[in-house]
Amino acid sequence: MSSSSVRPQRAARIVRSRVLVFSLTFLLIASSALFPASLAAPQDSDSLASLNNRTNKVKSSRAEFVPGEILVRFRTEETAASKERAIAPLRANNQEIALDVQQFEGSEIIEGLRVAHVAPEQTLDAIEALNKRADVLYAEPNYIRRKDSVPNDPSFGSLWGLRNTGQVGFNDLTGTSEPGKPDADIDADEAWDITTGSRSVVVGVIDEGIDINHVDLQANIWRNPGETPGNGRDDDGNGFVDDVNGWDFYHNDASVYDGPGTFTEDGQQIEKDSHGTHVAGTIGAVGNNGVGVVGVNHQVSIMSLKILGAGATDTRAPSSVRTTVAAYNYAEKMKRDFGINIRAVNNSYGGGGKSQTELLAIKALGDVGILFVASAGNDTENNDAIAHYPSNYDAPNLLAVAATDRFDNLASFSDFGANTVTVGAPGRSILSTTPNNTYSLFSGTSMASPHVTGAAALLCAAYPNLSVKQLRDVLLLSGDIIPSLAGKVYSYRRMNVNNALRALAENDATAPAAAGNLQVASQNGRSVTLQWAAPGDDGNSGQAALNEVSFRDAITGTSLLLGTSLPVAPGSTQSITFTLPYRHTSGTLILRVFDNVGTASTASVNVTLDAAAADPYTQTTSAATGLSTGGTALGLNGDDRYRQNYALPFAFPFFGQQRTSVTVSTNGALYFSNPPTQTPPSSAPEEIADDAGSSISELATHEMIAGLWDDLRTDRGGDIYIVQPDANRVIFRWQAVTFDTATTTGSRGENPVNFEIELRRDGTIIFRYGSGNTKLFSVVGISAGAPDAYVVNSHSF
Repeated sequence: MSSSSVRPQRAARIVRSRVLVFSLTFLLIASSALFPASLAAPQDSDSLASLNNRTNKVKSSRAEFVPGEILVRFRTEETAASKERAIAPLRANNQEIALDVQQFEGSEIIEGLRVAHVAPEQTLDAIEALNKRADVLYAEPNYIRRKDSVPNDPSFGSLWGLRNTGQVGFNDLTGTSEPGKPDADIDADEAWDITTGSRSVVVGVIDEGIDINHVDLQANIWRNPGETPGNGRDDDGNGFVDDVNGWDFYHNDASVYDGPGTFTEDGQQIEKDSHGTHVAGTIGAVGNNGVGVVGVNHQVSIMSLKILGAGATDTRAPSSVRTTVAAYNYAEKMKRDFGINIRAVNNSYGGGGKSQTELLAIKALGDVGILFVASAGNDTENNDAIAHYPSNYDAPNLLAVAATDRFDNLASFSDFGANTVTVGAPGRSILSTTPNNTYSLFSGTSMASPHVTGAAALLCAAYPNLSVKQLRDVLLLSGDIIPSLAGKVYSYRRMNVNNALRALAENDATAPAAAGNLQVASQNGRSVTLQWAAPGDDGNSGQAALNEVSFRDAITGTSLLLGTSLPVAPGSTQSITFTLPYRHTSGTLILRVFDNVGTASTASVNVTLDAAAADPYTQTTSAATGLSTGGTALGLNGDDRYRQNYALPFAFPFFGQQRTSVTVSTNGALYFSNPPTQTPPSSAPEEIADDAGSSISELATHEMIAGLWDDLRTDRGGDIYIVQPDANRVIFRWQAVTFDTATTTGSRGENPVNFEIELRRDGTIIFRYGSGNTKLFSVVGISAGAPDAYVVNSHSF
C-alpha cells in the first residue's frame, strides 16, 4: 500500500516531496494500492445496483446507474459508425471485455454518441478501459433518473397556484392549516387578460405518459401533422412509426399512455401515468370548457415524451440518461428538421451522477431555441452541496425550480440552492388532472416546474419571437421577491407570469448603467467587501432587478459565482461582503446588474490575495506505509451513522481555525460542520467536454476531511477505531465494507474497506489505505465548505 499526506500551508511553503502534502501545511498520504489499475475510471457508490429499496431510507443523491450500459462518445461520427461494425475486445484488470456498440434513439443529438453493452459485472472496468482509448472522448455510466414528486396530499385545495383563492392551506412553517396568504400565486388569472395561450405553441412533457383522452386535456394534446394515425408507417420520415402524440421512450413504442391500471408506490396504489398527466394539466388543462380545472394555458399543444414507467420489479419507475437523451433528441429533431414549434420542455425528475451526455444534449436543445425547465428535487437538500441532475447543470437554457406553498414559504420538502436553484413556483397541494377523467392533489418540485414551463408557453403565445435567453431571463427576473427564498434561490423570486408579460410589454431595451465607483472597500485575507453606487433599471432610473457577483481567475480564466443580492435605490451606496474562493491568488471581481428582462450592465475591479491565505495547503504522495493496529472502537456500527462532537486530544488547526471536536461518519469522513442528511454524493470533480475548466466538487459547502467518502457500512464485523500514538497525533481507522444492495440487476458486493486519517497537532493530515478498497465511487480531499475544495483526483472517482 502507499500513502499520501496533506499539511496546512505556512507563509514559507513546505518543499513538495513524494508524500502527497497539503501544507498550513495539510499532509495527505495517498496509497497506490488504494485503487487497483482496473478502477481508475469513475465508479458508482451503488456500483452495479440500479435500485435502493431499503425501508425508511432514501438515498436519492447517490449516483445510481444501469448495469451493463455505457454512454460513450467517440471523437468523430465516422469512428462511432465504424465501431458499430467491429471493435476489438477491451482488456482491463487482466480480463477480456466483450463490447457491443450500438446507435440508440438519442445518438443524433451529439456527434459520435453511442451506447455500449457489456456484462453487468464488467461495467466499471469497461468504462475505465474505454476512457483510455485515443478514439474516445469520454465514457460514462448510464445514470438513473426518478420523478420528483411526493405522495398525494389529502388536504383540501384548489388552483391556488394560479390565482388567489383565499382558501385554507397548509403552512409548512407552523405545521397547521390556516387561511392562505394573498398573492402567493403566479397571477395567471391576470395574465389571461393578455393571452390565454395558443395551440401553435408546443410544450414537451418529458415524464411519465399522459392520458391523452382525459376530458380536460384531449383538446390540448399535440398531434403530429406529418403522421396518419394507425397506418403503421413512418409518414414524416423522422424514424418513429405512428408518433401521433409523441413517443414512449421507456417502452420504445408510440403509445404515450399505459393506463388504465395501477401500481404500488410507497405502499399506495397509484394510477399509471398519473405523474405525467398531473404535470400536463398544470401546463395546459383546457380552459373555459366547463370541466374540471384549467392550466396555466387555456390552449397549448402538449407533446408527450414518456421516459418513466411503472415496472414490475421497480415501483418507483426509474429512467436513465440514455432514455432522457433519447427524448431530448426527439424534441430537438422535431424542431430543427420538421418545424414543430417546441418552445419548452418540462423535466420533473432527477438523480445523482453528472453526465456529460445529458448536459451536451440539454445545450443542444437550447441551440434550437428550446427552454429546459427542471425540478430541483424533494430531499430538503442544498443543491449547491449535493447535486441533483438535471437541475444542477450549468446550461444557458436551463431553469431549476424550487417549490413554494400557499404562504410563500419554501416548501418543507423542496431542495434549494442559492447558486444552483434559480426560481421558485407553487408546488404544494397542487390540484390537476389525473388519469380516467379524475383530479388529484400532488406535491413536489415536480408540480412547481410545470408552472414555470406553462408560463413559458404563455409568454411565447403573446411574443412568438422571443429567444430562449429572453424567455429564461424574464421568467427568472420578473417574479415576486419572496423573503423565504432569500439565500435559498438565485433570483430571490417566486415566478409571476403576469409580471413577466407586463415586463415584456414595456419593450425595454435600455440596460442598467454600470455600477458607479466599484471598489474593494475593505479586505481581510479572503474576506472582501465590495462597494458601489447602485444603478437603476434604465440607466440610473427605476429599480434594477438583481445583482450578481462572480470571480474570474487571472491565470486560468476560471469563473466562479460568488452570490447574488437585491439592488437598492439608484444612486444609493450598496455593498456586499463575501469570501473569495480558495486556490486563487489574483483575479477580477465582476458585478453584473440586471433589469427585469435580463438586460445587464457589467463593472469589474481587480483583487489580489496573499499566497498563504489564498492557497493554504499543498499535497504530495509517498510510498506505501502500514495502517495502525489496535485502538479503541467507537462502537459506531451501522449504515450512515455518526458520532457527533467527538473530543479531539488537542486543538487541531483546520483552514485557520482551531478545532477541538469532530463528527465521525461511517461513510469515511470527518466533519467540522453539520454532516449531510443524505447518503454521500460520491461525485468527484468532472471535466465537461465542451466546457474546459468547469468542474464540480460536492465537498463544497461541507467543512470536512474526506478520507474515502462513499456509502460504507461498519456493521459487518467492522467499526471505527481511535489510535493515539502520542500526545501530538490521533488516528481514525475505518474497517468497513461498501454498501451492497441486492437487486435483480446485480450488486457491487460488500467489498472490504480499510483506511485511516491521522491528524497532527501542527495541522498535518495523513491518509493511509490498506487492502481491499475496490468497487468504490469515492471522494478524497478536504474542504472548508467553500468552492474549489482540495480534491485528490488520483483517489477520487
